[in-house]
Amino acid sequence: MPLKKKYLELVKRYLFFLFIMFMSYSIFILIYFKDIIVSIFLIFISLFYLFLIRIESKTKIFIKFVKLFNILSFVLLNLIISYFYLYTHKHAGVEYFYLCLIFSIPLFFNFKKDFFSVLSISFIICMSFTICLFFDCEFVATSRFFKNQNDFKFLKLINFFFLFATFFIDILFIAQKDLLISNLIESSISIESTVELLKITNKKLNSQLNSFTIKEDDFQNVYNLAKNNSPIFMDKFNTLFPGFKSDLLNLCPSLIDSDIHFCALMKLGFDGKEISLYTNCSVKAVDSKKYRIRKKLEIPSNKNFKEFFSEFQNINSLSLAE
Repeated sequence: MPLKKKYLELVKRYLFFLFIMFMSYSIFILIYFKDIIVSIFLIFISLFYLFLIRIESKTKIFIKFVKLFNILSFVLLNLIISYFYLYTHKHAGVEYFYLCLIFSIPLFFNFKKDFFSVLSISFIICMSFTICLFFDCEFVATSRFFKNQNDFKFLKLINFFFLFATFFIDILFIAQKDLLISNLIESSISIESTVELLKITNKKLNSQLNSFTIKEDDFQNVYNLAKNNSPIFMDKFNTLFPGFKSDLLNLCPSLIDSDIHFCALMKLGFDGKEISLYTNCSVKAVDSKKYRIRKKLEIPSNKNFKEFFSEFQNINSLSLAE
């Protein structure tokens, strides 16, 4: 599974955690304080995160705009924390969730690549906390369901429970993200070492190829096999000229075995009459075959086959060396 897909799976699990947390909190508010409006609001927030999970699974939009979704999620969470900080008369420990929100930033952003986004989100969170702390913000209605100090103590206890749970989940998810990054680094190092090994092997093969010389006896043996139309001719020819067949197929994949056999004979210097004699074909058939091969390989009419194959092999040897 690619790293990006694994990371999106990690984000999806975190969104599911937010869904569970807000849903649980909404149920608690409804049961203990009978605050139906706030409870419904939290339920809608939890369903919003469930919606994000769904679109992550069903469409590529989430993948394309994942950073934007992350930024919007942080802004939304920041507004929710600010609202409940004021809603609970600033006595329920809600302000500690600002720290939790900042602590979760490494899960969603890369500090080097997303420096501006991280800086912007951190600034928004700090400004929200400062404004809520030092200003009354009377435009936000405070809750009428908190009747005594015990209500605040109990809610603070619940908030601390959710706070520690969130810190634990954040640490767990950040550790998983670090593991993904470590695996990517190890994979990159492994690929780089493999590439270096292949480069070294390629240099050795090129060196061997450049130093390879055809012995006269070997050439004469293959030459005689061709004259006798031996069935093992092509095997011995391919041993003597190891890159010839593959180079031809790279140049023209439509060549068939009989075409390559004719090319091998012409590589050895046989003319049309000799090929006709040694392959038991008419001169006309050989000429027709040579014409079709010339068209397939796009050989100019002013260039003979022996000259072409000599230049062709030299060009491919140089390309391999590079």
